[in-house]
Amino acid sequence: MPEELLPRFARVPASEFGMGADDGNEDERPEHRVHVDVFHISIHTITNEQYGEFVPTMGRRVPAVRELPLLVTADHEASYRELAAAYLWRDGEMPRDRAPHPVALVTYTDAAAYCAWLTTKI
Repeated sequence: MPEELLPRFARVPASEFGMGADDGNEDERPEHRVHVDVFHISIHTITNEQYGEFVPTMGRRVPAVRELPLLVTADHEASYRELAAAYLWRDGEMPRDRAPHPVALVTYTDAAAYCAWLTTKI
């Protein structure tokens, strides 16, 4: 990966925080302490151009609408797909006018694979 495409990172120290709520929904109860180990996070969103270095190298799928988000009902599917069209990669190529824009329509699995791949580049 060219150095100019490498993200810059900030170190987030290990810490604890309160997760959940005693008066929240069933899956939020009870409030409890959670420990998070130290980690690094990109100070800017990952761009299409940066993600585009990863896709062909690792043989990953390009960003696409694979599943509708839970909040998109059947009544809104056409509108969602219309809005997402500008972010779709066509024939394996990112939308060139969106190279510096944040990558969108990436699954959790692909994002985790990107992060694992990125650790080998820095």
